[in-house]
Amino acid sequence: MSILVAILGFNLLVIVHELGHFLLARWSGMKVVKFSIGFGPAVVRAEGKDGTIYQFGALPVGGYVQIEGMSASDRREPGSYLEKSWLSRVLVVAAGPVFNLAFAALLYAVLFASTSAIYYESKPQGTPTIRAVAEPALSAGLRPNDTIVAIGGRPVTRMRDILKAVGASEGRAVVIDVVRSPDGSPPPRQRQPIEGEDVPEGLVMAWPAPPKDWPRARVTVTPTRSKKGWRLGVSLELARFGVDGVGHTAAFAVREVGALTVRMFHGLGRVLKGTESVQLGGPVKITEMGADTFDRGTPWFFQFLAFLSINLAFLNLLPLPALDGGRLMFLAVEAVARKPVNRRTEAIVHGVGMLVLFGLILVVTV
Repeated sequence: MSILVAILGFNLLVIVHELGHFLLARWSGMKVVKFSIGFGPAVVRAEGKDGTIYQFGALPVGGYVQIEGMSASDRREPGSYLEKSWLSRVLVVAAGPVFNLAFAALLYAVLFASTSAIYYESKPQGTPTIRAVAEPALSAGLRPNDTIVAIGGRPVTRMRDILKAVGASEGRAVVIDVVRSPDGSPPPRQRQPIEGEDVPEGLVMAWPAPPKDWPRARVTVTPTRSKKGWRLGVSLELARFGVDGVGHTAAFAVREVGALTVRMFHGLGRVLKGTESVQLGGPVKITEMGADTFDRGTPWFFQFLAFLSINLAFLNLLPLPALDGGRLMFLAVEAVARKPVNRRTEAIVHGVGMLVLFGLILVVTV
C-alpha cells in the first residue's frame, strides 16, 4: 500500500509540473498536441474536443506535454510555439517549475496551519521523546514513546541536552529517568511559543507533554562507540511547527520553500567546488523513501512531497539540455542575439541531452 501511495505521489508532482506547461500554453493560445503521464506506448488514451490527446504511458515515471512547434520537424503555423512572442514562450517553459514551487508552498501551508510541519527553515527540532529504540538502549529497557526527563540526575528538556550528557559520559554507564505511557501510546502534544530573539511572530511549536500522572521509570544504559561519538541507540521524535493565525500561513509556507531552495543552491555550489559528493537517487530510491515517509505518518509524507516538488523544480531549472532550464538558456541566447537559435541545432542538443538523462536514470535505477 505504501509503495503504491509513493508512486501516486511522485506522479502527482509530475502532473502538477506538466499542468503548468499545459495551462500556460493554452493561455498563450498555443496548440497542445499531447498531455502524457508516463512514457512509452499509451495504456489509457483519450482525445479532447480540441484534438489534444491525453494518455497514461506504459512506463509510469515522468511525463511530458507536446506543444505544436517545439519539435524541429513542426511547421510554423497559427497556434504553434514558434509563432508566439518570446515572453509567451518563456512563461510556458518556466511554468512547470513554478507550479512545482507553488504546490510545495501549498503543502507547507497545510502543514503549518495544522501544526504538523516537521521543519522550519529546513531545520528540525528534536524533543526528548523516544521514537525508536535500538541497542544498547533496547536491552537496558528503554521503550518507544518514553520521554527522557533526566540523565545522571540532571534534567533534560531538549535533544541537545541528551546529546551533551551522552557525549560527556565517554562510554560510562548513565542513569536515565523517563516518563512512560501506561499503554505505550505517544504523549499528547502541547502548543507553545518558541523562545529566541530571531523567531518570527506567529510561529508556535507542538511539543510532547506527558501528563503528570504517568508513571516514571529509571534505566541504566552504557553508551556504545560510533563514528559520530557515543550513542544510546535511540531515535528521538521531532517537534511540530505551526502558526498562530491564518494570516501567517502563506508567509511561512513561502519562507520554507525559499529556505529549502537556497539550501539546494548552496549544495550545488559545494558539489561544483568539490567539497561535497553528488548523491543520486533514481525512481526506485524515491519510491522507497516515499513509502517510508508514508509509513511514518501524513506529516512526513507531505513534507517529503514538498521537498520532492522543490527538488523537481530546482533540477528542471538547471541550464542543461532537455530540461526546462536548457530551453530557457536557448531563449536567453535568442534575446541577446535578437534571433532564434537554429531549430535543428537546438533539437540535436536537446535530443542528446534526453538520451544522456534517460541513460543516467537507467544506471541509477539499476
